[in-house]
Amino acid sequence: MRIATWNLDRAKTARKRADAQHCMAEIDADVWVLTETRDDFTPGAEYRAVAASDPRPDGKIVERWVTIWTRLPGGTARPTRDGEFTACAVLASTPVGPLSVYGTVLPWRGSTWRGHESAGAEAYKEALSVQVEDWRELIAGGNLCVAGDFNQDLNERPFYWSLCAREHLKDALRSKLIAVTGGPDDPVSKLTNGKAACIDHICLSPNLAHTAKTSAWHPE
Repeated sequence: MRIATWNLDRAKTARKRADAQHCMAEIDADVWVLTETRDDFTPGAEYRAVAASDPRPDGKIVERWVTIWTRLPGGTARPTRDGEFTACAVLASTPVGPLSVYGTVLPWRGSTWRGHESAGAEAYKEALSVQVEDWRELIAGGNLCVAGDFNQDLNERPFYWSLCAREHLKDALRSKLIAVTGGPDDPVSKLTNGKAACIDHICLSPNLAHTAKTSAWHPE
């Protein structure tokens, strides 16, 4: 089973959308967690959008921070505590059994969240604290994958954003999730010979993480 995440940066041109679809066909994922995406983009004809965050109010095209697509059978959307920046799909039939997939975009440097400022990673901390409540409920019900744009590396060599935000993220993952894209297994760090690091992560329940294999790609 393959799960992938990609920040499409709003896929603003037809060329970018076509290139992304070509790359996605090669990656051949069963589940896509797309961030900074739009409703007129699909990973391919065989995929269905199972869950999505609320529409962004600032575009002529319907854009969303998160949409979760799958080609696996079934699946239902589950409400989250942050409908603007998160979405959750509950997939009943996967090769690993029932699986909840939680897509996220966390605050980035300079952004605010519900009145909380970027300074001191305050917005990051507050947004995480709300999401962790969802994660704990989902973990109690079975296997969980949290994926998307975390806007913070977990690499051995700091890349982006801040040590403070990093500690908040590590604390949040102690809710029984393992970032398989962090630390020495960071696939972006491997791909770039340490010049960059993952800020788009995939985090899994421990029983899934222990057998997971990760990779990254460099879209042309």
